[in-house]
Amino acid sequence: SSAEAEYVALYLCTMRAIYLRNLTEIFGHKQGPTPISCDNACAVGLANDQVADGRTKHVERKFHFTRSIIAKGMVSVYWQAGTSNLADFFTKRLDEETHWRFTNLFTVDIATNQ
Repeated sequence: SSAEAEYVALYLCTMRAIYLRNLTEIFGHKQGPTPISCDNACAVGLANDQVADGRTKHVERKFHFTRSIIAKGMVSVYWQAGTSNLADFFTKRLDEETHWRFTNLFTVDIATNQ
């Protein structure tokens, strides 16, 4: 399901965030909770341990690691609308206005800031 795929992606983001947090803390930069956004409400609910659905029993236990990291206050996972999700440009059909906004962002704004 898409919720499971997004939940696995949250797990992978959490793993990367923990690595980067540890690296910056080694250099003396204390970190607050690292925010991670997701545009799938079910995946956010799973990560925040707010969804108790029988259809999620098949999810591998290792992916629930994100829950323990959230409980420790190292990471915060929140829902963000897909209209501001940069990955949607490559994976979803967008309305014309959003398409051109992302096109300008990727071809003009990013290219001129390098």
